[in-house]
Amino acid sequence: MKWTPHLLSTFRWSDPLPVLGHALAGGAVAVYTRPTYPPRAVAWWPPLLVVLSYVPDVASQAAMIGGASHDVRHVTHSVTFVAAFSLMTAWPIARLLGLTSRNALSITLFVTLLHVLMDMLQGTIRRPFWPVSGWAAPEWLEIIPRDPIGEALLFLVLFALVAGAAYVRRIADVARGRDEREPLEPRSPRGHRLAARIAVLFTLLSAGATHQLRRERGEQFERVQALMNQRRYAEALAAADDADRWPYPARPGRLDYVRAEALAALGRREEAETYYLRSIDADRDYFWSVADLAVNYASWDKPVEWRRARLAPWIARLKTRFADHERLDHVLAKIERKLNSSREKVSG
Repeated sequence: MKWTPHLLSTFRWSDPLPVLGHALAGGAVAVYTRPTYPPRAVAWWPPLLVVLSYVPDVASQAAMIGGASHDVRHVTHSVTFVAAFSLMTAWPIARLLGLTSRNALSITLFVTLLHVLMDMLQGTIRRPFWPVSGWAAPEWLEIIPRDPIGEALLFLVLFALVAGAAYVRRIADVARGRDEREPLEPRSPRGHRLAARIAVLFTLLSAGATHQLRRERGEQFERVQALMNQRRYAEALAAADDADRWPYPARPGRLDYVRAEALAALGRREEAETYYLRSIDADRDYFWSVADLAVNYASWDKPVEWRRARLAPWIARLKTRFADHERLDHVLAKIERKLNSSREKVSG
């Protein structure tokens, strides 16, 4: 019997981060909030907001290059982090662009929080209120398309709507006699304008490169699945390590789940336990991590009383948190069979 990841359609995302969407979101905010003075703010406003729209991703990538695990995304994609970042950078941004600190803080906080919200709406982060709360965003909030074309169309439409609203607002201001204020300084130097355009181009090219790298990670993840199907579990573990790098090809915790399944199939049940628990910690709403952890406990070569004691809290979680899951009865029956015969092989 071949190994097949449960609910494969939700196991992997083809394009897990709204990379293009972040650029368009930052651009839309820049269009709607565009200042008319001072000139250096006018020149640097679009690239600044586009760059700020990527801050959580840049921070997590930098941390991982420095040796942090992918769990650092819980930190960099939290309200706590973006609030701290905004407070630390508001004054330098205000000085650079000639804005008030309040305005700089407001726009920085808004754009970075927008990034967190967008990632939550695409299911790439689940705990935005770390470390204050362990609340996990429910899956029904995942409304942003994961395919590049769907994502691009959605954000292009939203960008057009925001740009249209900004244009209508300016027309209304002119009609009411509230025309835009004249610049207080001479027009910004040509070098500033050129540098700003280069910054925008560089950001967009970086986003495109990220898309390409993510496709490569997706191919690596497909290799992991192929190796699991071929029962080449040791090779699958090594391939999972290769795939488990930024940008990640699977939903939070899924590669740890694959590792756990491979280790369980190899009979290394204590190691499998570690990865099942990591998978559950990354996504507490994923049924199969909890279910197969329970099956793993039921399969240990331990006295039945010991196994039942270890299983008790997980069976309780299955019956409460996943009471309506269509495969719950099947899993519970499988656990009972394992308890009665620890020699039965794990079927996956």
